[in-house]
Amino acid sequence: MADRETGQMGGNTETALDEKYATYGKTCDVAATPDPITGADPDGKQRALDKYVNGPDAGICADRLVLLPIIPEFGNGAGSVQLFGVAVFAIAG
Repeated sequence: MADRETGQMGGNTETALDEKYATYGKTCDVAATPDPITGADPDGKQRALDKYVNGPDAGICADRLVLLPIIPEFGNGAGSVQLFGVAVFAIAG
């Protein structure tokens, strides 16, 4: 279980994501080449791992990784919510 606090945080989130992107600009971009039918992109996945985790730019580009909690639903107000897991995505240009 995790604590939940809903409300008007969209503007704060947008500002924070814009700032994370602006810090390093295109230096941290990764090309995506998903298959048009399956959506799978093993080459893009490897490029992302190289850029954000293992490669020479990982020290600066890791700041563009964002954790996203996976929950079953949004409720109203504060409370507890079951946490299914955590996804990671990168802010791309």
